[in-house]
Amino acid sequence: MIDKTGVKNQIDEKERLIAEKDKRISEKDKLIEEKSKEISELKERITYLQADFDNLRKYFDKEKQNVIMLSNKDLIKDMLAVLDDLDSAVNNTKDEGIRMIHGKIMKLLNSKGLEPIKCVGCKFDPCEHEALMIEGEDETVTQELQKGYKLQNVVIRPSKVKIGGGV
Repeated sequence: MIDKTGVKNQIDEKERLIAEKDKRISEKDKLIEEKSKEISELKERITYLQADFDNLRKYFDKEKQNVIMLSNKDLIKDMLAVLDDLDSAVNNTKDEGIRMIHGKIMKLLNSKGLEPIKCVGCKFDPCEHEALMIEGEDETVTQELQKGYKLQNVVIRPSKVKIGGGV
């Protein structure tokens, strides 16, 4: 005959073992969930750190360009008097050599970001122009008395101008 107590004990033991396995599986699932969450948080932190690093790199690149521009600015400002003399020589001579040298110097300075300020026929702008003479009623620049220049879109010397009036 079948021993009912022995079978019941075996069933109880198997149920206990199954319950223990279920408990261990549940604990492992919780651990996996915690680790997955931790991995997600670490991935998010890495993404933020990469973005911060990229922003820092861009900031330092911009600062480096500003330092280069400032060092160029001082040199170019010092050269403006020579450039004025060269402009005057070009306007008062037919010598092609001087014109060629002037062209090369302007091309070089333009490649570094120097550009002359356009003024004749433009409305007077105190950020770009310095009015030395005022005549008439309107605020249009009628004559450029000394060229002004911008370096990387920053005025390094305003144009000295004659305007039509009213400022």
